[in-house]
Amino acid sequence: MTLIQTNNISGVKYYSDLDNFSVKQLQPFNNEAISFLNDVSKSIIKDKNSRIFPDLFTFGYWCRKSNLLQLRNQYPEISQRKGLGLAFHVAPSNVPVNFAFSFAFSLLSGNSNLVRVPSDSFEQVEILINHFNRVMKTQKYSDIRKSNQFISYNSSNDDISSYFSSIADCRILWGGDKSVSKLKSFQSKLKSVDVLFTDRFSVSIINPSSLDLDNDSELKRFIKNFYNDIFLMDQNACSSPKVIFWLGSKEKIKKKRRKILSELVKFASGNYPIQSSQVVDKFTTACVNFANDLTKGKIETNDGSLYITELVRGTDISKLSGNSGFLYEHYLERLGDIKYFSNHKLQTITYFGIPSEEIHKFIESNNFNGIDRFAPLGKALDIGLIWDGYDLPRTLSRIIEII
Repeated sequence: MTLIQTNNISGVKYYSDLDNFSVKQLQPFNNEAISFLNDVSKSIIKDKNSRIFPDLFTFGYWCRKSNLLQLRNQYPEISQRKGLGLAFHVAPSNVPVNFAFSFAFSLLSGNSNLVRVPSDSFEQVEILINHFNRVMKTQKYSDIRKSNQFISYNSSNDDISSYFSSIADCRILWGGDKSVSKLKSFQSKLKSVDVLFTDRFSVSIINPSSLDLDNDSELKRFIKNFYNDIFLMDQNACSSPKVIFWLGSKEKIKKKRRKILSELVKFASGNYPIQSSQVVDKFTTACVNFANDLTKGKIETNDGSLYITELVRGTDISKLSGNSGFLYEHYLERLGDIKYFSNHKLQTITYFGIPSEEIHKFIESNNFNGIDRFAPLGKALDIGLIWDGYDLPRTLSRIIEII
């Protein structure tokens, strides 16, 4: 155990009082970490305020002991692993709950944690920290309380970021390319491990021929899943799709495409409260894209709830912008054609109507850059221990060889 100075640094807001911060290197998925997260889960699920925020409730549900034990079974070598030590986290500013997942992933990997929470004001952040602190204050989790701290400070204060980087054994940095690059430039320990979550984009590939429009329950389930992927995080998450690739001939699938989008617009209109500023931003984005020859044809605005515009072939889709219900669309004759749009920034492909065998075959037989994840439609936001190509428990711990 190592004692380090983290408290009483000018300009830092601390969310709990600690006299000494102890750094520990524990076995991944240790019983104390699992028990702690399970008690946090119970606290969140019992709280009526948690149900107002789907992302917060999702985190609580993920932390259930039964889920964590299932995850532990995927790591049979944990008895030979130890955490790296102190993990310094910088959470993304625009996604409220990511800091909690980042903390949980590292805690389960056997680390102590210093977590800078989002700079933007989110009610979910305050609620989550209250749940964490409430559980930490119980006597049986005194060791966890002494080795984990949530903080906030002005992101422009390089001296603070530099100091925390210098004492960390690993850094988990979320944000845009420029902000992560700057944080990465601060000197760290020689053997410090960096896990970097930078600007990424995601798409959906939908095979409309596989959807039975006459099956009301199937259509409703499809639309709800489609809506959740796009709208739940205001389309700000790196895994939220911005481009829809329709699989099949444009002429053959146009009727189903029209029905799908009309049902999505109807569902979004009744469930997503759109602000006038969001509509203005979407209109501006659409005009800029058209002026720069990134899109073509008619721009469907749907009273502001969902903008849909067709891509010009050859557009670098990683540079497309838009959120709060802004979709680009394109048509693919076959799944393999997605490789022509893929680059190192493509993270998640959500899919519908594509057999898993076809996806495996595509991965095995193609040389492509990017694509870290295929997920069924409706699962875009389901963050897990493997993210952006990192197996986090193995990346954030070390293995001890026994010969």
